[in-house]
Amino acid sequence: MLSRDYILRILQTFFDLTARLFDGKRKTEEEFELELNQLYNAYFQKSRAFFMDTLPEEIPAVFEEDTFLLEKNSMLAEICYQEYHHASDEESKRNWGLKAKFLYDYLNNHSTDYSLVYIARSKELEAIN
Repeated sequence: MLSRDYILRILQTFFDLTARLFDGKRKTEEEFELELNQLYNAYFQKSRAFFMDTLPEEIPAVFEEDTFLLEKNSMLAEICYQEYHHASDEESKRNWGLKAKFLYDYLNNHSTDYSLVYIARSKELEAIN
């Protein structure tokens, strides 16, 4: 039980940090990029560039040995979704959107939890090709 509580606290902290980071109340783009890279490194032990360059289908394998595979994929889906909405160029927007869509679909197919948010976001991202 303590383990589950600990994981829930980590998830809540991550989602709070992500919401704060993407709320638009930052001073400069450089500060945003620095904080975003720190978030990727702290929670995924990989850089933002690593995930930017990784194909969506390859992402779950990155966490294959992790005890919290689904939780990490959920966290990454959220940040990819936020990156999708924050991207200024179409190529980046498409890249992050495809990753978020794949991860939401992956979670819907592999998790025992049912999430209306994941389903809604997956539907939102269906138009990306």
